[in-house]
Amino acid sequence: MTGRNPFLDASKSGQALEPFQTISVAQPRERDRSWESKHRAFSYRIPQRLREEAIEVRESILSIATYDEMGNPRLDRTTVDDVASVFIAYALIKAKEENLAFAPTRQGKMKLEWEEAEQGWDSVIELKKVVKKKKQKKPKQIVLSYRWTAENHAEIEKLAGKNKPIEYRDDGSIINNPHRFSVSPGEIIIRLLQRATRSYKERNLRLTTSPETVAQKVTGWASG
Repeated sequence: MTGRNPFLDASKSGQALEPFQTISVAQPRERDRSWESKHRAFSYRIPQRLREEAIEVRESILSIATYDEMGNPRLDRTTVDDVASVFIAYALIKAKEENLAFAPTRQGKMKLEWEEAEQGWDSVIELKKVVKKKKQKKPKQIVLSYRWTAENHAEIEKLAGKNKPIEYRDDGSIINNPHRFSVSPGEIIIRLLQRATRSYKERNLRLTTSPETVAQKVTGWASG
C-alpha cells in the first residue's frame, strides 16, 4: 500500500506543500476604538507668551501621574488624562466658588512722542551701534490635549467668553477662529491646571483612587 503524503495539495494536481505553508497565520484585527470615541480628547492651542508655563504644567501633570505624594512610583493604571481630568474638575469648582473671571490681556505698545528741550546738554549723545541678531526660528505652537468630559470643555469655553458664534465649513467641521473668544481657552486651562497643581503641592488637594477592573487608578480628589 502506497503511503499518502500529508502535505499533498489535492487542489493543485499533486503539488506538495512545504510544512510551514500549512500553518495558519493570524490575520490583523481592526483596533477597537470605541473607548477613544466615548472618551474624546479636547485640544487647546496655547498662546506663545504662555509657552514656558504650558510646558511646566504638562511636565507637572506627567510627574503626578507617574509618582505619588511620597515620590514613589504609582503602581496603578493612572494616566496623565486621569490626573488632568480630576484637576480640571476641581479647578472649575473652585472657579465658581471664588467667582473667578478672566479678562483679555492687553498687550499694547507705548506711543513715542517728542518734546524740544529749552536748553540742550553740553555733551553730545553718542549713538551706539546695533548688532543685528540672527533670526531665530519661531517656536513651535504648543497644543495641550487631555481627555475630560464635554461638560468640562463647555465650562472652559464659558469662562473664555464667546465673542462670535461658531462657524462651520462645508464638511461640517468647526472653523478655528482665534477671535471667537475674549480669552484664549488655552490660557484658561493653563490657569485652571496651575490652580489645581498648586493646591496639590500645598496638600490642599489629595488624589483618591478606586478599583477599576483589576487595578486601582486616580478617579477623584479629597480636601487635604
